[in-house]
Amino acid sequence: MPDFFEYCKAHPRMQTHDLGCLIIGGGPAGLTAGRRGPMTAAPSLQSSASCACQDTLVVQSATDIGDAPLDRRCTVIHLLTTMSHEPEFRLVDPEPARVAAQQLFEAVSSSLTDTLPPTADIRHVGATAVPGCLTKGDLDIVVRVTAEDFEAADAALALRYARNGGSFRSTDFSAFEDASNQPHLGIQLTTIDSPFDSFHLFAETLRQSPQLVDEYNALKRSHHGCHMSVYRAAKDAFIEKVLADISLA
Repeated sequence: MPDFFEYCKAHPRMQTHDLGCLIIGGGPAGLTAGRRGPMTAAPSLQSSASCACQDTLVVQSATDIGDAPLDRRCTVIHLLTTMSHEPEFRLVDPEPARVAAQQLFEAVSSSLTDTLPPTADIRHVGATAVPGCLTKGDLDIVVRVTAEDFEAADAALALRYARNGGSFRSTDFSAFEDASNQPHLGIQLTTIDSPFDSFHLFAETLRQSPQLVDEYNALKRSHHGCHMSVYRAAKDAFIEKVLADISLA
């Protein structure tokens, strides 16, 4: 997850008068979130009943978010950026989804090889890249390039794909998507060895640890039917923990 304060600078929505009052809580089964106050256009967001709240964060300003634990910050950021237009998080039959995602990856990576700089490292990441992992069925690709080639790679991808407007963007990271593809395609561009260059590390760690896959699957099952923002917040917290454990190993 990008640094919170960098995110604030890039997103005016994080100003105090736009926040309303967000209620963020978490328990052993996951996170739960709701909203009250002036942002009446946004839905009331709740996770499943199993996500019982043990502690609560009441957010009325950006300072409240900045002082909050990482998993709560992730929740708030996702709630503020996705709003009401995303569907619920729904799992699909994993094996047909994995086959479809791999076929699309091979086609996309082959076409990108001709347009991206020679340094580009194109990888299939996300749940469909991990055997046994449950998935909502989309394809995630990471494109890793040197710092010198980032601008050229970003421009090349922007000519072919729409930018992911709800995603963070910096000189080391940008995101693109193609909702017309089946499955849905997401492409993340990162500078090699930058703070955002961790997508492949998470996927590789899952492939080497059946126990982590089981834990990740349990998280996914507990959020089946939840609002996508709530699921993403719980997922981000899980990924942060896995990556932190890697750095300490």
